[in-house]
Amino acid sequence: MQSPSTPASIIKEIYTRRTGMFGLLLLGTCVLLYANWRAPLHNFDDVPHLYHAFGYSWREWFEPKPSISYNPVAMFSWAVDLKLFGDGRSPADGQPLDLGPGPDGQRRKAITTPPPGPFPFAVPPAWGMRLMNGLYHLLAGYVLWLLLRRLEAGEGMSALIALLWVAHPMACESVAWVCERKNVLVALFGFAALWACAEGRRTKGEVRRADDSSFALRPSNFVWWRWPAVAVFYTLAILSKSSAAGLLPLLAVLAVIDPGARTHSTKSVRRWLELALGLAVPVAITVIVSRATMATHVYDVVPPPGGSVWTAVLTDTEIFARYIKNILVPLDLSFFYGVQPVLSLSDPRPWMYGTLLVLICGGSIWLAERERRPLALLGLCWFFFALAPNANLVGVPYWMQDRYVYLAAPGFLLMFCCGLQGQLRYVPDFAPRVPAAACAGVGVIALLGAFRAPLFEHSDYYLLDAVARQPDSAMARLQAAEVLKLRFHRYSMAGDMPNPALARLSAKTLVSLYEGIEACPDLRCHIDAFTVRVRRAEALLSLDHWQESRAALGTVPPRDATMLTTVDEQGRKLARGRMEQSSGYLPRTLATAWGIVGESELRQSGQKDLPLAQRIEHTEQAIATADESINVVPHDYTAHVLKGRALICLADLFAEAQDMETALQHYETGISVLKSVPPGSRSFIAARMIVENVGPPEGPRR
Repeated sequence: MQSPSTPASIIKEIYTRRTGMFGLLLLGTCVLLYANWRAPLHNFDDVPHLYHAFGYSWREWFEPKPSISYNPVAMFSWAVDLKLFGDGRSPADGQPLDLGPGPDGQRRKAITTPPPGPFPFAVPPAWGMRLMNGLYHLLAGYVLWLLLRRLEAGEGMSALIALLWVAHPMACESVAWVCERKNVLVALFGFAALWACAEGRRTKGEVRRADDSSFALRPSNFVWWRWPAVAVFYTLAILSKSSAAGLLPLLAVLAVIDPGARTHSTKSVRRWLELALGLAVPVAITVIVSRATMATHVYDVVPPPGGSVWTAVLTDTEIFARYIKNILVPLDLSFFYGVQPVLSLSDPRPWMYGTLLVLICGGSIWLAERERRPLALLGLCWFFFALAPNANLVGVPYWMQDRYVYLAAPGFLLMFCCGLQGQLRYVPDFAPRVPAAACAGVGVIALLGAFRAPLFEHSDYYLLDAVARQPDSAMARLQAAEVLKLRFHRYSMAGDMPNPALARLSAKTLVSLYEGIEACPDLRCHIDAFTVRVRRAEALLSLDHWQESRAALGTVPPRDATMLTTVDEQGRKLARGRMEQSSGYLPRTLATAWGIVGESELRQSGQKDLPLAQRIEHTEQAIATADESINVVPHDYTAHVLKGRALICLADLFAEAQDMETALQHYETGISVLKSVPPGSRSFIAARMIVENVGPPEGPRR
């Protein structure tokens, strides 16, 4: 009989264990971080999460706020990083902005000092937060190894699964992305909760020597800290991220299904009472955190894929099958995935993918050795329960992500390895080669992880990679478009050295991204159709295709259209097309639409074949639409530049009509509008170039 376990004996056991396994896990973690541990913060989601962590007091971390993730433990871990690594902002942050030489040849500084980087407060360095992500991932892999050993998976299988999970390329999204600290913490504390729940088990020999009732009364097998430890670890996990709720049913399954031997008697009231009392705290904390999470994401809930729970279940057959394929053959991973919803059983996909799921999962359990089948069944439950919070039954904008399978992958690997091990007994000659084959498999997975890790060196890399791999994902197209839009502005207005060739190439690619976006099934989860039209028209305008731009824009809302005065929660909801009963437009989108109309009118005024009166009319219309844009968003200085250009153009037209007094008035008004553009704005360089290079109108030459 085994001696009773105590915290001291367990700590001693872990401390005296060989460090070889820990070293291998460390090596696998380094594979995922070697290319990006010193990378900067990513534009996609890192900054908002850190604002929530450091922009609020620790008491406010536990107060649900709309559109702010409820992850108090993750926020606390970032606060620990700040203590460990100090303020990671650049010393140059907060210095006056150099605007280049002015008309007098002297270099000028911005009047207003920009905030220190994206943060007005101290934040840890990005490399420090990534190293801590890797440390938590490493510890989670080590706890997973201990858990599998406790479940009697065997030395070889436990090491194989832990190593595959730690070095798997699908883990890059959780480890190399700072804001996904919450995911690695869920794995660490969630696996620890399962490890604690598995304590107090009997060996197979003990089961044969004692029935269930005598075992239940044996004080030597009673572990007083088992359920309190489960409650503590599970609470830390679910306060890191609400997806830990998928581990709650797994705790119950683990208590009922003992992979080594069945120690839970369905006829024992004492056993059921012990299970109910043990799970009381986890169930209560799950209810509380779930309500808080729904309150924070109330504006992020979308209809399930296809519009109903039934279509979501049908679609999940494809999503789950694709997850399994990515675990076994991770050759086509993406940061975003395109998923076409399954609307009915007449679609062959649920039958095809459902059959595939049954063959892989059912076959793995059936092929496993008889004494291994409970362990394989536990792996099956682990895989599906851990995926349940992200199964789209409660609709979220992202239907399929690598980070969703982070917790579930060990369960599938456990089930699959049990089935694979069961087949090895039929090929005894291959048994001596199993260790070498397992090492080769781990090496291949680690190599694939090493190839994928560099993509997370910068958010631009994995966003552009996603649209190349998954062109039917609306979010991939939208995020890649944002990357190209920033590049276009950088190339077209890069101080005194613009690069028009690269700017035009970025604009062409931008147009092609928007052209196919309306066919993406998940478009309505992220943006409304009018905003897509505005962005496509804006991209066409940057290529000087002003006629196509005006046609792509289509109908523009009337001048008295309902607008949202601020981009608040209602605005976010409307921006993603999730508010069927509300009317209105986001101010910046509407301002951009008016700007496109004004630019189109201004381009028409430049057509020499039109009568002078019509050209003046088009120019005045451009000024009026620029005013509409300024009224909507006063701080969008693109419209100010448009208005200034239109006034100068109008001055030239009046000069052509020999009305020099009116021409000079319009010119002076246009110059004053251009001079009102502040130095810190993106439009300042364009406004400055016009002011410096365009002189007053001259009368018609005789």
